[in-house]
Amino acid sequence: MDYEAGNLLAARLAPDLHPLARQIQFVCTQAREVVCDWAVRHWHRCGNPTIWMRRVRLSIRHWSTWPPPTRR
Repeated sequence: MDYEAGNLLAARLAPDLHPLARQIQFVCTQAREVVCDWAVRHWHRCGNPTIWMRRVRLSIRHWSTWPPPTRR
């Protein structure tokens, strides 16, 4: 079954919800705010911008792969 991307992004999961495109935007904004909030709160612990940026990148990498892969 083929769907047009525009139709899917304009679709609503329920009448009282925003369209799918807006829901995706909300999720992305919330994720960015979490990382920014964490970075600001932990800046004073590092003092070194290089170490701080490394920790921010590692945190983003960690949370972007959530849930972690299952081990066999």
